[in-house]
Amino acid sequence: MTKAKPSSKKLPDFQWLLALLQDPSFYPHHSGKTQVIQTHGSLVIIAKPYVYKIKKNVDFGFLDYSTLSLRRLNLERELRYNQKLAPDVYLDLIPLYCHGNRLSWTHGDLVEWVLVMRYLQPRWFLDRRIQKGDITIADMDRVISLLNDFYSQPETQSARKGTVSYLRTAIRNNFRFTKPFVNDLVPACVHASLRRHARLGFERLGGILTERMRRCWRWCHGDLHLDHIHVTPEAIRIYDCIEFNDGLRWIDLANDLGFLAMDLDFYGRSDLARHLLRRSSALMGDATMHQVVDFYKTYRAMVRAKVESLQVYDSGSDRSGKGNLLKRKRAVSYFQLALDYAVTGRHPVVIVIMGNIGTGKSTIAAGLADCLGCDHINSDRVRKELLGMTPTHRSDKEERKRLYQSSMTKKTYAALRDRAIACVLSDRSVVLDATFGQEAVRKALASAFARKQVEVIWIELTASDALIRRRLKGRDSEQQVVSDARLQDFSTLAARYASPGDAELNNLVRVQSTGRVDTVMKRVLDELIDRRMDQVLASKSMTVRR
Repeated sequence: MTKAKPSSKKLPDFQWLLALLQDPSFYPHHSGKTQVIQTHGSLVIIAKPYVYKIKKNVDFGFLDYSTLSLRRLNLERELRYNQKLAPDVYLDLIPLYCHGNRLSWTHGDLVEWVLVMRYLQPRWFLDRRIQKGDITIADMDRVISLLNDFYSQPETQSARKGTVSYLRTAIRNNFRFTKPFVNDLVPACVHASLRRHARLGFERLGGILTERMRRCWRWCHGDLHLDHIHVTPEAIRIYDCIEFNDGLRWIDLANDLGFLAMDLDFYGRSDLARHLLRRSSALMGDATMHQVVDFYKTYRAMVRAKVESLQVYDSGSDRSGKGNLLKRKRAVSYFQLALDYAVTGRHPVVIVIMGNIGTGKSTIAAGLADCLGCDHINSDRVRKELLGMTPTHRSDKEERKRLYQSSMTKKTYAALRDRAIACVLSDRSVVLDATFGQEAVRKALASAFARKQVEVIWIELTASDALIRRRLKGRDSEQQVVSDARLQDFSTLAARYASPGDAELNNLVRVQSTGRVDTVMKRVLDELIDRRMDQVLASKSMTVRR
């Protein structure tokens, strides 16, 4: 590593520096164009056959590169730490000088430090391979074996830097940094429920987390996701581990592996995520990983949501550009995934939103499906679809006779059942939205799901007659209402509704639908999160799922 004295002059403007670093002639071994990649903390210039990395002058609290000496220190750490899992990638740390109005590798005033890395072919990174359907169980087993060897090294167990308290702070900071994006990238009710999930997790999992800190915490990678893993037929390289914060790197093994499992889930390969966790748990003799990994995966999804959100709102980004819209979509998807872990553990389930006429079923069901990023199947839409009608068509008297005759109702509920089962068998959760006002209908559906080993959560919405009447009266002035039920139908339809008894259905939750929509949504989410936490604490091992 080259020694150099810092310049006493003012450091150059970042945009000036960026413009000069993009010049291909500045790199002695490079021919052709350079490629620039910016993250919230670093500037990376690809000049094949090498890659050059500079830290940005930023301070996010959890990451501080605000002085030249801090940037050098963190680049030195990055070089040293990453040579454990990618020894042939991380090559050297060299000074960058300013000479007049030009940059130089050899002389002038020291302006920055640059990490030099070997260029890796992009097609072998797992984020690329997974999008091509090119990752196998055998690939995952090779990654698991390398990680197990890494975690087992004496130096990974040498000094304890992180604590459960630090983990709590890191999770709290996720919510602090994502608060500005509430009601843009994430609904307020989701952000609030995820905060509650974090608090509940520390309360109810606190003893397990503390016990695991004594047995299962190591010097880990800390940022273990797919685009940091390069797998060729000849070699595996895992790079870009966290260097800037010891508390984010000295962590639970389940926290590190949970990040990779979360990324596999994000890309639609939950089968590989489950294999990763089951295989790692068995290989490492980790008997309690299953009880904490969903908590960690929720945290990790929030980390990615935070990073994507910060990039969406980066002052230098084009808010309307295609790349920014992609980051926005990814940020929303990570928030949805975080909630999915908290509510279902990423296990495909059927969530039934049921209740009397006018209790707000369709509004809450649509909102819940949107928050989770899953399918929403509405009985009124299905019923009209089966007869070739548009969803918002207001049926006349004769059409209503056809729509609501007994045989049509049976066909509608059969379609709800079949579509829901198809979703779950495709590894997707689904929200079913229907009255389910008769015990026979509920039992038939529950039996069909049980035969297919499909988990069902029943949520009955309740409201006072006075509130229901106000809601039904308001439908007369709305244009996009799918349901044909109106105020004049209240007495007849309400009389037909039979609420389930407490012992009739497993996983039955009752929620009052009074108040604002986001208030009701928060009640529903909190009930689902409590239920899931009970499940986790009662589980005995890593569940084997489809």
